[in-house]
Amino acid sequence: NGEAVEFEQIAIVPYEEGTYAILKPVLSPENSDIMEEDEALVFELFEDEESAFIEFVEDEKIVDYVFEEYYKMLENV
Repeated sequence: NGEAVEFEQIAIVPYEEGTYAILKPVLSPENSDIMEEDEALVFELFEDEESAFIEFVEDEKIVDYVFEEYYKMLENV
């Protein structure tokens, strides 16, 4: 809805030539309707000499891989 949302970083996962972040929105009473409390999103990280930014990932293959790798990391902790 064009509103700013604060995120909490859950994990960083490298995949092929990219780097991906699993981010979970910090929910408050004002924005609790945007997602469920146990949901998170995958974003690709981009960086150059002048700036850094993230982009929401819609490719289900990448999203599935990132979460699979995250779950493997949790098993090894």
